[in-house]
Amino acid sequence: MKKRIGDILTEMGFIDKVQLEMALSETKKTGAMLGDILLRLDWVTEEQLQMAIGVQSGAQILDTESVKVDYELITKIPQKFVSSHGIFPFEKEGSVLKAATANPFDVVAKDELSRMTGCQVETFIASKEWVSKAIELYYKTALTIDNDIESIIHTAGLGEGEFEENKVVRLFNLLIDKGYVLGASDIHIVPDTNLVRVYYRIDGVLNQQYLLPKSFQQSIVTRCKIMADMDISNPNIPHDGRIKYLGGAAQFDMRVSTFPTQLGETVVMRLLIYSKVVGELERLGFEKDDLVRFLKNIRRADGC
Repeated sequence: MKKRIGDILTEMGFIDKVQLEMALSETKKTGAMLGDILLRLDWVTEEQLQMAIGVQSGAQILDTESVKVDYELITKIPQKFVSSHGIFPFEKEGSVLKAATANPFDVVAKDELSRMTGCQVETFIASKEWVSKAIELYYKTALTIDNDIESIIHTAGLGEGEFEENKVVRLFNLLIDKGYVLGASDIHIVPDTNLVRVYYRIDGVLNQQYLLPKSFQQSIVTRCKIMADMDISNPNIPHDGRIKYLGGAAQFDMRVSTFPTQLGETVVMRLLIYSKVVGELERLGFEKDDLVRFLKNIRRADGC
């Protein structure tokens, strides 16, 4: 018989018995989930709740900062389904489909996902907020990036002044968003004779993704150098800088380098997406009972 989530949180030392009784009383009044009430009262953090759910369910906690999403899965599983069940499929490994959810006990969602894909479903724990944002990003943002980029390319040179400048800013951000969505480690913007080539390095392999009009070349390089606080007055020497990207897909840092060539400046952007340290204890190999005991003891004054 599984332990109740409230008992696990108490044993871990995240809440005391008085808080548990008060929260349970609130669940009876409102019908809300115990975890949601504890979060709303700020008595536990998302990480603490996820660790307790992990102990209860046996599911692993998803490392949301370094997870790589299989873009092809998005086209095969309806958004309506993942949104209604709060489950986000992110990777297929052989016959196993990995999915993130705040509720690993939702057997109906797992069975339906298995039926749709023909795969065995393995669930990983993530916050409701992260799952919701991931669905928003990959089903809405990701699927419109290509259309938006193509639209900008097809209207190149049709505007002027501020209108053209806004298109370049939008295009530059979309290229970065696409890199994040694809799980790229680097974005290469390479000038050619009559066009500009955009490559993404994914799992160590450089893949050409877009061909941009030559007319965008200087504007994109200038936009990049301004954001990276580089000297835009001297294109004949290499430059290095850093961008703190706060765009549509996510927020992360990028290390940027430019290098002069006969056809113009080449740009390389390294996406620096660091893994979280908080919430990693569950992945260290503790047995469930040992993890509960460890977390309980480190909160005691005498440490034992």
